[in-house]
Amino acid sequence: MITRTVRPATDILLAISEQAEQTPGLMKTAFERAVKRSIRRIKPAITTYPSRSPSLPFKWSNDPEADARARRWYFANKVKGRKGGRYRRTGGLAKSWQFIMETTNYAGAYRIQNLYRGAVFVQGFRQVPSHRLTGWSTVNEEVNFEMAALENELIGAWFTISDPYAGVPQQ
Repeated sequence: MITRTVRPATDILLAISEQAEQTPGLMKTAFERAVKRSIRRIKPAITTYPSRSPSLPFKWSNDPEADARARRWYFANKVKGRKGGRYRRTGGLAKSWQFIMETTNYAGAYRIQNLYRGAVFVQGFRQVPSHRLTGWSTVNEEVNFEMAALENELIGAWFTISDPYAGVPQQ
C-alpha cells in the first residue's frame, strides 16, 4: 500500500491571504487615480465654449407658442437697458463646474455639478434648441461617454490588482 498526502505550500496560501487584505486599499488608490484621469478628460469637453454664437432669431423652443412666450419673457426680464438684447459671455458657466470625488475602501463615485443660473438650459436636460445648434453638448452625453471609459479602466485595474503575477514575465 502506498499513501501520500498532498498539501499546498503554505507560502502560497499566505500570499493569497495578504493579497486579499491589500486589495481594498490598492483598489481605492487605483480608483482615485482613474477618477483624476477621467476628470482631466471630461473637464475640457464641458467647460469649453463653442466658437460660434447662436444665429438670430434665437430659438428657445421647437414649439412656436412656447418659443414666443420665452422670447417675450427674455426681452421683458433680461434685456433692460442693453442695446440689441444680445447676451454677452462672461465665462461664468465654465468657471462654475465642480468635480467632487467620494471614495471608500470598496466603492466610489464622482459628482459633476454646476449651480450656475441657467446652466440647465445650456448644457442640462432642458437645453434649448439654439444652444444645441451652436455646439453645446449636454453634460449627460459627455458623462455617458466618459462612464464607459472609466468602467473599462477600473475593470483593468481590478484584474491587475487581483493577479499577483500581472506584468511579471513567465519563465
